[in-house]
Amino acid sequence: MCGACGVLQGGPEWLECAAIEGPRLAARQKRLRHVNRMLAATGTKVSESSGGMIVRSLTGATRVVDDLSHVWLAAAEIGRKTVDPLAPFRTVKRDRLQ
Repeated sequence: MCGACGVLQGGPEWLECAAIEGPRLAARQKRLRHVNRMLAATGTKVSESSGGMIVRSLTGATRVVDDLSHVWLAAAEIGRKTVDPLAPFRTVKRDRLQ
């Protein structure tokens, strides 16, 4: 990404504002592990790059995205199936009701 794109971005990622203990790099890596768990069923993975994230599929398709909200769109586009980032929470709630 060029310097102009970095200047024009909307600000810090919303997850950067979350209170996660430990150094900032460790917190970002922890978030990426969680996101990759959610993406596992789609056959995609996300990794961090300078100023953004890279979503990769098992077939080698790649999308560079600016923030987490675009990860889900890219994963749905290049993955095996669409991703619902809230699905794990719905399952937990349903299990508690039974």
